[in-house]
Amino acid sequence: MKINAQLKKIIYELSKDARQPASHIAKKARVSKDVAFYNIKNLMNKAIITKLITLINTESLGYQRYELFIQLSDFSVEKELIQNLTNHQMFLWVRRSLGEWDVLSEFYSKNNVQAEKILNNLKTEYGQQIKKTSLSIVMKEHSFPLRLLGYNEKETIFCDEQKKEAQIDKEDRIILKYLSNNARIPVTEIAPNSSLSTDAIIYRIKKLIKNKIILGYRAVIDEKKLGLNKFKIIIKLKIIDNQSYNKLFTYFSLQKNTQYLKTCFGEWDLSVTVLTKDSFELKNIISEIRTELKEILDDIKVLMLFEEYKNDYFPKGILDTEK
Repeated sequence: MKINAQLKKIIYELSKDARQPASHIAKKARVSKDVAFYNIKNLMNKAIITKLITLINTESLGYQRYELFIQLSDFSVEKELIQNLTNHQMFLWVRRSLGEWDVLSEFYSKNNVQAEKILNNLKTEYGQQIKKTSLSIVMKEHSFPLRLLGYNEKETIFCDEQKKEAQIDKEDRIILKYLSNNARIPVTEIAPNSSLSTDAIIYRIKKLIKNKIILGYRAVIDEKKLGLNKFKIIIKLKIIDNQSYNKLFTYFSLQKNTQYLKTCFGEWDLSVTVLTKDSFELKNIISEIRTELKEILDDIKVLMLFEEYKNDYFPKGILDTEK
């Protein structure tokens, strides 16, 4: 499916606000409402847009986010391990990779004790099949979701600067559950699953946005359908200070290939997701990083990303946790 200027504009608008009315998207793309509806449906049927998600600030609800990378010594358990991680109620992201690490994942935890328990349970179950693991806390994440479309916008998905834990109740959790993986779901489809009226749900959604629990609505795009390859670059710094972090952030935020940029605490200091057209472009990126950042760079590793098995900002473990 060829992505012309009209489709690019529709994807752009869904990436900015996937919940906005089709009539608004149609007006901005300069097409009729029916054409906008048709194109949105077609983009999803062709799996160029895989789903429309709600960005939920789980950190404001008292959860910490961790990156867990796994290297296997026995690949006969790879499928089973991936399935277990995907089914785990606290994991939000699971993906295969090629490089030093075979399986990449992210999960939520209330504290380091709970995180250690999750990791130890995995090691107990797959102790002989897992060669090594690497765990880091995600401190802050910046997203550049529209770079692949030729736009240059930045958003901070979340950070560690929360003043206090936000309070939500059972009805809020039900609303977030249905919005999380279907940003365009009508409130009339949420209402039968809660004790609230449609007006009450609309009011609560507005309140969740005001309290920065809902951070936005985005389109998840299959970059391969656009001819792009996805890589994760993990970086260890020689010196960890604000000057080094600022230099790294400035550098990557200006690069057109950057999709996500995370600062971490643990075995690595920075986790960067980049999109490239081919291996030659990736080689140039790595060479430039090593040249431009050589004074602060201690180590760099590159992982090629393959199948994504889970991408859920509001996994079941958070939904089922009652305050």
